[in-house]
Amino acid sequence: MEVTIAITCEKERSVYAQLVRSHTTDQKRTATHRIINDELIPALHDEPGFAGALSLVNLRTREAIMIVLWQSAEQAQRPVGENGTNVLAPLLRIGDGPPGERPPKSVWEVTVRV
Repeated sequence: MEVTIAITCEKERSVYAQLVRSHTTDQKRTATHRIINDELIPALHDEPGFAGALSLVNLRTREAIMIVLWQSAEQAQRPVGENGTNVLAPLLRIGDGPPGERPPKSVWEVTVRV
């Protein structure tokens, strides 16, 4: 399911948030945190249009949401890794889904950014 969110400030241009949902376990939480910090974020910095990221984890339900900000809706909606990279590959290695399955992704226009 694809959804788009945009944030607009008078001082800044709109940005678009790409939400990637997944689940983690207590056993995988430390590895997931390390992969996000050591592999995913550096890879995102190499992606054209990357404008920031947040990683959220609900400790009770173990649901995880990665919010990746992009400069344009087109960049947020393109398939991850379209430019020859696969920035989600590290997360797919430890995901709970079947091998090769991509986590659900949606795109949102960010309407407020402080």
